[in-house]
Amino acid sequence: MINVDDVPKKKVFKYGGWTFRATRSHILSTEGHYSWKRELSCFQGQSLPDALFYNNSLEIFHDSTGIRIRFCAMEALRAW
Repeated sequence: MINVDDVPKKKVFKYGGWTFRATRSHILSTEGHYSWKRELSCFQGQSLPDALFYNNSLEIFHDSTGIRIRFCAMEALRAW
């Protein structure tokens, strides 16, 4: 059975030839924190933010050109 709280909430908004998609969910669990630290190759002593909204994202899509920009937690932390 799927917990309703585990299902990300999605919203879509269109304006002036652009489509905006927002996805939001809950904070990453402790086990997930350890998994992300391994994925990001964090060295000893390096820590991640306490509250990571791992499934949150914003996608901006230009309908006529196909240009897409996506912001998400994992990619932001990779660049951090």
